Amino acid sequence: MKALSKDVIEVVKREFEPICGKPCWLVTYDRSSGVRINFGEPYLIIKELKETIKNSKRKITVFGQWSLMVRHCHWGFYLNDRGLAHDNSPIDVVNTILPMLDGQILVSVVVDTERECTEFCFELGDVLQTRSYDQYDKKYMDIDKPAYDWILYKPDQAAFSYRGDGIYKYGKGLK
Repeated sequence: MKALSKDVIEVVKREFEPICGKPCWLVTYDRSSGVRINFGEPYLIIKELKETIKNSKRKITVFGQWSLMVRHCHWGFYLNDRGLAHDNSPIDVVNTILPMLDGQILVSVVVDTERECTEFCFELGDVLQTRSYDQYDKKYMDIDKPAYDWILYKPDQAAFSYRGDGIYKYGKGLK
């Protein structure tokens, strides 16, 4: 495995600097969207009713100024190095374990250059670890190109996306 450059490690550290030391909230998970962790002041996105559809509802979604979305990768939730849940755990287990993060402060984000993974470390010792899919996973899931492990949506509606192999990009947020 190649070692990630010090530049990549510094870029990731810089991107998370504004939210390290802040509590997270509304930690959610579903199989299609992945893990979402919110930081900062909440705000609403309101999707208005469509005039042509009877009985439609207005959709209101709450997001943080900063929102971390973990998807298209393996992930695990650990407390004191003990695995509590992962991407293949039953949904009821995940939805019981992940809310333990609610209210915890993000202490650090560590890009592991040996294992090409990212660790999101929280104040009570909880760690959310991501690791890129390998070639077998990609073939099994019919993914034909490298996918980003996580995306950090920022207050200016920009997005910072990262892959375990050290590739990152900036883009427009799609909250």
